[in-house]
Amino acid sequence: SKPTPLTDAERAQLEGHVAAAEKILTQFDFGGPVPEVVTHIYERADGSGYPKRLKGARIHPLARVLAVCDVYCALTEPRAYRDRLAPEAAIAALLAEAHRFDARALKALEQVVAGRL
Repeated sequence: SKPTPLTDAERAQLEGHVAAAEKILTQFDFGGPVPEVVTHIYERADGSGYPKRLKGARIHPLARVLAVCDVYCALTEPRAYRDRLAPEAAIAALLAEAHRFDARALKALEQVVAGRL
């Protein structure tokens, strides 16, 4: 809820939640790639994400889908530092950063929001 940009220390603390989630989730046998998917959600296709700066196909496919959904949901919810975006504006924002996301996942979300899927 902080209305100003995060400091480097605050960003590092925020990004630490991925390691905490991974530590917890690897203790359980989900019968699937749950820990890997959860820890890859904040990775980006161009390598600009975190925690490992993975690129493209090195990111689990399910995490690539969840990443697009996560950012869309974040954009369409109000924050302390901005109002929520309308669905069309959120899609436009994602498309402006398309190089950071899986193209197929982004296209599917665009179609869902437009009512074409």
